[in-house]
Amino acid sequence: MLNISSKTSPKEIMEKIQKLREQKGKEKETLELIRRASLYGNDFVVNLFWEKALTYHHLMMDEEAKGEKANNEKRIQYLLKMEEAVKHAGYFIVRFDQDRWKHRLYRFLGRVAEFKKEYKRAVSYYVKSLKFAKSDPDYLEKGYPRWFEVEGLLSSSLILAGQTTKGHLMAENVYRKFDTDKEAINLKKSDLTTWLIWRSGIPIRTINALIDKSVIFDIKEAQKWLEDAEKLLVSAKDMPLWADLKYRLTELKTVRERLENKEN
Repeated sequence: MLNISSKTSPKEIMEKIQKLREQKGKEKETLELIRRASLYGNDFVVNLFWEKALTYHHLMMDEEAKGEKANNEKRIQYLLKMEEAVKHAGYFIVRFDQDRWKHRLYRFLGRVAEFKKEYKRAVSYYVKSLKFAKSDPDYLEKGYPRWFEVEGLLSSSLILAGQTTKGHLMAENVYRKFDTDKEAINLKKSDLTTWLIWRSGIPIRTINALIDKSVIFDIKEAQKWLEDAEKLLVSAKDMPLWADLKYRLTELKTVRERLENKEN
């Protein structure tokens, strides 16, 4: 039977199915091939919706970076489009019984809930996401410890949901793990870009959350944390990365300005 992989073209798959279904006695084999082809096609569609959701997320980030000049109507539009893409992905995941994508589904649902300021709901989605982290294709196929990204997202949501101390401590602990955990270190070696994006987002979201909640925290320590994250990003500028990290650098600039205003 045809082995379906990322290198198999849709044309090859269809040709194999068409030839097989015309062979008497091969009906079960044909249906099994169709089933596997459907799953393969579903993976492609689901990933398109993840990319769509991320793109609208980036458009929201661009708008928010404008500060007082930000267009809130545009931001809401982008959020609704992001939510729509996530729900479409969710439909295919449920329809094809694809547990392998549930980690990412709950991760995206958590982000949407967070942007809608539904922080307790975001926390519940991130907790669910963590349960499926080791069944995600990124972990199964590439060994990517995706739970570290979600733990970082969870920590800032906990702060925003009112569990300030717990969230803050979790954020600091996860940030350290990127330098000490074996699987995180392996990620740094195999995909420095992802390692940088996941790690640098932790202090940005944590400090933003602390400011949003108007809680007392050590501003000097927060500044040092942001400096450390910035050094990580800047030191990698000449490395062969697959992203330019401009989104993270813009976020760093914005949160630093918020921190300076709080200090003054």
